[in-house]
Amino acid sequence: MSDYTSVRAVSLALQKLLRGEITNSTDPQLKNVDVFLYSPKVMREKSKSGISLWLYRVTRESDTLNREPRRIGPSQLRSVPLPLTLFYLITPMRSEPEDEQALLGKIAQVLHDHAVMHGAEVGPVLAADDTELHVVLDGLTLEELARVWDVLKEPYQLSVCYIVQTIAIDSDLDVAVRPPVLTSDESTYQIVGVGT
Repeated sequence: MSDYTSVRAVSLALQKLLRGEITNSTDPQLKNVDVFLYSPKVMREKSKSGISLWLYRVTRESDTLNREPRRIGPSQLRSVPLPLTLFYLITPMRSEPEDEQALLGKIAQVLHDHAVMHGAEVGPVLAADDTELHVVLDGLTLEELARVWDVLKEPYQLSVCYIVQTIAIDSDLDVAVRPPVLTSDESTYQIVGVGT
């Protein structure tokens, strides 16, 4: 079951992945560069150096919202889970531009190599439900990306956006008791004409 903590679980899974490949790397360009869930603005205010992995947008995935309730027993139905797509702005924040560019390249490489995350990678909250997450580079135009920075009220900085699809948050409502349909009455009628 994926509960309301699933959004946090995805952020922590991405943070753990990036820390494993970057912060804990033996490469001197990457070693000890930490990954934070703060926005770039908060990182600047806190004088933090590293990588900002900021969840800036959450949307409902309308394509899968209209699924039928799941039958979990002969007369029990569970409400449809809420399918969500998560949008992350990932910003390397270092003192030198060449270090930021190297970090951005490594971030893209890591997320490309782990474009599908499941099992132990996603943590216990999502692994229990056998969730499979797809991590996709978001093809925002420069204007769209600039709008994100405008909302932050920060000057534009080298960054990249990724989409994580799809997490499903189970309903907290009680299971509905509805017996299955055992018989159906199929009748057909012919329309002879339409009144004038």
